[in-house]
Amino acid sequence: MASTPDDAWILSPRDDGVQVWVTRAERWLASPGRQLATGLAAALVVATVSAANLWLNWRGFHVPVSYGEVLAAEGVEWGLWALVLPLLVALERRISGAGTSFSRKAVAHLVLLFVVFLVQAVVSTFLNRWLDPDLAGTPAMTVFADLAVLKLPGAVAVYALLAAAVWMARSMVRQERLRQDFLDARLSTLRAQLQPHFLFNTLNTTASLIRQGSGGAAVESLVELSDLLRRSLRARNREQVSLAEELHFLRTYLSIQKRRFGERLQAEVSVEEGLEEATVPFLVLQPLCENALRHGLDLDRGTGELRVAAFRRNGELVLQVEDSGGDPGEPPTTGFGIGLDNLRERLRHLYGPAQALELDEGVPGVGTRATVRLPFQLDDHG
Repeated sequence: MASTPDDAWILSPRDDGVQVWVTRAERWLASPGRQLATGLAAALVVATVSAANLWLNWRGFHVPVSYGEVLAAEGVEWGLWALVLPLLVALERRISGAGTSFSRKAVAHLVLLFVVFLVQAVVSTFLNRWLDPDLAGTPAMTVFADLAVLKLPGAVAVYALLAAAVWMARSMVRQERLRQDFLDARLSTLRAQLQPHFLFNTLNTTASLIRQGSGGAAVESLVELSDLLRRSLRARNREQVSLAEELHFLRTYLSIQKRRFGERLQAEVSVEEGLEEATVPFLVLQPLCENALRHGLDLDRGTGELRVAAFRRNGELVLQVEDSGGDPGEPPTTGFGIGLDNLRERLRHLYGPAQALELDEGVPGVGTRATVRLPFQLDDHG
């Protein structure tokens, strides 16, 4: 599941500023009111500057008009463009499907541009005849034709600018949604990979009990395994659970292992007070314990201790799994197998650079220590 250069941009952590802009773009695209408000605010600024320039020009030609009248006229004209923004967003949403050809999209935009330009030219004709007494006696169609030729390039430029802004906002949101869908799919794949792996290993434990002639223990192990599977199915649509729920899952798993190894396995779980509702990835502790049981301890020939701890440090939630080590004469066989590779990938997808998974071998007085560091968050599924 390692990323390739082609999907590195998807898996790389997003800057907080980018996320903020994506969220704002998504809200803006979903609200015609926000679009209209944005357009009106921009129209007011442009109309104010344009009216000042036009008023100064008309004063040079001794046209008897006040700045307030010019500002009102410019405000109406530019306000019409504010109304275009919601129409553009609706049009883009309607024609953005994969089945719409480029020619059809172009025709749709040209039609909207023609309608908007026609309305603007008509409104501008009446406003100019109102402001300029010299145009009062000029036929309306003549004024309309002159203004149409004069304003066409500007109308095309403004429409193109607005269309580009809408397209960029939609592209930003679409790209982020695709990225999230991709990450969700990869997380689902990792979960689908991990659960059969976990089930296979736990069934092996039950098979070992049967071979040892421990039928009663094997039955009890199967009952506990069914509880694990039921909890796994209950959490199938959740990537994160409360620490309390994760610990219940882990204790059931350790109970199954103790049925196999008996007194040879000593397990201790300690949790700092007040952390039960902290959020953790589902199946974060079990792979660490399984790695310790399979590679860190030598329970077939001796005894071993497994210590699980959860505590808070520097605003982070720290999860640790330590084993007492195996035969001192044997080299450690720990490493990132399928369970830990899977966990490392899931942590990276869920938390980006705000997480860490460290595996320290040969720790004095311990054996192997696995440490997971996560952002401290509270579970909201309660």
